[in-house]
Amino acid sequence: MEGVLAIPEPSSLEVRAAGSILHDFYSGIEKIFRRISSNLDGDMPSGEDWHLELLERMSLAVEGLRPSVISEGAKSKLSEFLRFRHLFRNIYGFELKWEPCK
Repeated sequence: MEGVLAIPEPSSLEVRAAGSILHDFYSGIEKIFRRISSNLDGDMPSGEDWHLELLERMSLAVEGLRPSVISEGAKSKLSEFLRFRHLFRNIYGFELKWEPCK
């Protein structure tokens, strides 16, 4: 990934590959959060914004169950990955721009 980041203007294939890596990174993090929410908290958020609600939930301690899983700073950074993943899933690959992948 570092080599790709050093390229001033990567090819569309490299941009799509970087986007896929970022997508998979956040999906893996979210899978961990889903397990924590289901197994420790006892339920999962639902509704249209469940992804965002899950991220928010992980930044909060649940009294008697668990401490916060992530800090507010981590939540802020991870929300950028969440937004990127949504973008990546909902546009055509040729529309993906390099700047958000960096």
